[in-house]
Amino acid sequence: MILNSPNDPIKELVARCNGNYIESQYDKSQKAEIDYNGFKIIFDYHTNYISGTIYQQQFTRIVAPFLAIDNFQFELFRKDIVSSIETFFGAQDFEIGNKKFDKDFIIKTNNEFKTKAFLSNIELRRCIENQTEINLHISNQKGIWEEKLPKKEFELSFYTQEIIEDVERFLALLELFKLALQQLVSVSSIRPKAIIS
Repeated sequence: MILNSPNDPIKELVARCNGNYIESQYDKSQKAEIDYNGFKIIFDYHTNYISGTIYQQQFTRIVAPFLAIDNFQFELFRKDIVSSIETFFGAQDFEIGNKKFDKDFIIKTNNEFKTKAFLSNIELRRCIENQTEINLHISNQKGIWEEKLPKKEFELSFYTQEIIEDVERFLALLELFKLALQQLVSVSSIRPKAIIS
């Protein structure tokens, strides 16, 4: 469990964005929920316990639930030694045609046309490039690591294996999510859950 600190970035994010604050529970951290054009963008911390060991990993997690219009999915993360090896041994590495972006990031997708359209937004690419560590994807599991979501329900998801304590970085990630959701709507892939029966 992540304990609230005197300078709690989750609480500060809520205050600065007029969001909704959810208190921590015995096994879950506090959350910030920010409404944006019918979507709910949720910030929290998550602890993964490694089965059979005393070890645990802590993550900062951001998710935005939606209902899918189609089956468009992608995963985007920064290149590093491990991901470069994975790509060499067969993991898909789709390029959008932007030399700098293609040099720095690995993209896995089931729809190259929509991925190019999604990443055609210059401001969205800038927000992604500004993140030193990023894993951004469409997930069919609640909170990335929890139960599988019902059919047609997905989440735009971000995680990083660190506890973000800088509210300015949270604000930058909020802007990234707003732009990403806007782009996914513009390529006719998603709608807010509230307006789909």
